[in-house]
Amino acid sequence: MQHFTNDDAGYLAWVAANPAGHVLNANRDPDPSHFRLHRADCRYVQGTPGNGVRWTHLYPKVCGTRPELEAWVRDEVTDGQIHGCSNCRT
Repeated sequence: MQHFTNDDAGYLAWVAANPAGHVLNANRDPDPSHFRLHRADCRYVQGTPGNGVRWTHLYPKVCGTRPELEAWVRDEVTDGQIHGCSNCRT
Protein backbone atom coordinates (compact mmCIF):
# COMPACT_ATOMS: atom_id res chain seq x y z
CA MET A 1 0.00 0.00 0.00
CA GLN A 2 1.28 3.46 -0.89
CA HIS A 3 0.18 7.01 -0.05
CA PHE A 4 0.59 9.84 -2.56
CA THR A 5 0.32 13.51 -1.58
CA ASN A 6 1.80 16.17 -3.87
CA ASP A 7 3.39 13.37 -5.91
CA ASP A 8 1.55 13.07 -9.21
CA ALA A 9 4.50 11.43 -10.96
CA GLY A 10 4.73 8.70 -8.32
CA TYR A 11 0.99 8.22 -8.28
CA LEU A 12 0.67 7.93 -12.06
CA ALA A 13 3.62 5.50 -12.14
CA TRP A 14 1.88 3.35 -9.52
CA VAL A 15 -1.41 3.36 -11.46
CA ALA A 16 0.42 2.37 -14.67
CA ALA A 17 2.28 -0.45 -12.90
CA ASN A 18 -0.80 -1.74 -11.02
CA PRO A 19 -3.78 -1.77 -13.41
CA ALA A 20 -5.56 -4.37 -11.26
CA GLY A 21 -5.01 -2.32 -8.09
CA HIS A 22 -7.33 0.08 -6.33
CA VAL A 23 -7.17 3.79 -5.52
CA LEU A 24 -8.77 5.39 -2.50
CA ASN A 25 -9.47 9.07 -3.06
CA ALA A 26 -9.44 11.09 0.17
CA ASN A 27 -9.61 14.67 1.38
CA ARG A 28 -6.36 16.24 2.54
CA ASP A 29 -7.71 16.18 6.10
CA PRO A 30 -9.35 12.74 6.09
CA ASP A 31 -13.08 13.13 6.38
CA PRO A 32 -14.63 9.86 7.59
CA SER A 33 -17.50 10.22 5.15
CA HIS A 34 -15.38 10.94 2.06
CA PHE A 35 -13.41 7.96 0.83
CA ARG A 36 -14.12 6.98 -2.75
CA LEU A 37 -12.77 3.63 -3.95
CA HIS A 38 -11.81 3.25 -7.61
CA ARG A 39 -10.18 0.58 -9.72
CA ALA A 40 -6.77 1.82 -10.91
CA ASP A 41 -8.03 1.79 -14.49
CA CYS A 42 -10.99 4.10 -13.72
CA ARG A 43 -11.13 7.26 -15.81
CA TYR A 44 -11.81 9.30 -12.66
CA VAL A 45 -8.32 8.56 -11.26
CA GLN A 46 -6.07 8.66 -14.33
CA GLY A 47 -5.52 10.70 -17.48
CA THR A 48 -6.21 14.41 -17.04
CA PRO A 49 -7.25 15.42 -13.50
CA GLY A 50 -10.78 16.71 -13.06
CA ASN A 51 -9.42 20.07 -11.92
CA GLY A 52 -7.13 20.06 -14.95
CA VAL A 53 -3.98 20.53 -12.89
CA ARG A 54 -2.93 17.91 -10.32
CA TRP A 55 -4.06 14.55 -8.99
CA THR A 56 -2.59 14.41 -5.50
CA HIS A 57 -2.70 17.97 -4.21
CA LEU A 58 -6.29 18.50 -3.06
CA TYR A 59 -7.15 14.81 -2.94
CA PRO A 60 -4.32 12.56 -1.76
CA LYS A 61 -4.45 8.96 -2.94
CA VAL A 62 -3.93 5.73 -1.03
CA CYS A 63 -3.23 2.86 -3.41
CA GLY A 64 -3.11 -0.89 -2.95
CA THR A 65 -5.35 -3.93 -2.96
CA ARG A 66 -8.99 -3.55 -1.98
CA PRO A 67 -8.49 -5.53 1.28
CA GLU A 68 -5.48 -3.34 2.20
CA LEU A 69 -7.45 -0.15 1.64
CA GLU A 70 -10.49 -1.40 3.54
CA ALA A 71 -8.24 -2.38 6.47
CA TRP A 72 -6.50 1.01 6.39
CA VAL A 73 -9.79 2.90 6.65
CA ARG A 74 -11.08 0.55 9.35
CA ASP A 75 -7.87 0.80 11.42
CA GLU A 76 -6.77 4.39 10.83
CA VAL A 77 -9.90 6.50 10.41
CA THR A 78 -12.51 6.69 13.15
CA ASP A 79 -15.93 6.01 11.62
CA GLY A 80 -14.39 5.88 8.12
CA GLN A 81 -16.70 4.83 5.32
CA ILE A 82 -15.70 3.75 1.83
CA HIS A 83 -18.02 4.55 -1.04
CA GLY A 84 -17.63 2.79 -4.36
CA CYS A 85 -17.20 4.70 -7.60
CA SER A 86 -20.31 4.79 -9.76
CA ASN A 87 -18.16 4.64 -12.91
CA CYS A 88 -15.97 1.61 -12.23
CA ARG A 89 -18.45 -0.08 -9.88
CA THR A 90 -16.01 -1.00 -7.09
